[in-house]
Amino acid sequence: MPSNVNAEVHNKGAVISWSIDREPGKPISGYNIYLSDKSLRDQLWKNVRYMHKELREAGLDIGSTKSQVIPVMAGNDLRLREISKRIQEKGLYTGVVTYPAVSKNKTRLRLSVSAKHTKEQMDECVRIIREVYQSLQ
Repeated sequence: MPSNVNAEVHNKGAVISWSIDREPGKPISGYNIYLSDKSLRDQLWKNVRYMHKELREAGLDIGSTKSQVIPVMAGNDLRLREISKRIQEKGLYTGVVTYPAVSKNKTRLRLSVSAKHTKEQMDECVRIIREVYQSLQ
């Protein structure tokens, strides 16, 4: 066993995890915030429900997700790349998920909703995606 395990993990590990030690007996402030202030969490789930509703009403396939990470199904890789390009040209950046992470004909955009997104931002996101999808039908 190496004498300095942290150095070995840092130098050879595939994933580096950072943590901050605290004084014994002192509470972890992030955890205390989590317990005492639920406003951001509540806002996040309000935004998630709103985006799910708006995307579905726009006729977009988001599968059965219940997460703040929302897939918007695109079909094949060529279609996804064209959708992504057009969306970026309109000023919206989304992640994409392609083969081999998903089947070749199940590629998708990957949206991530936060508590800090405004209704106006979410509406604009849905508008842009809907326009691009409709233009490619």
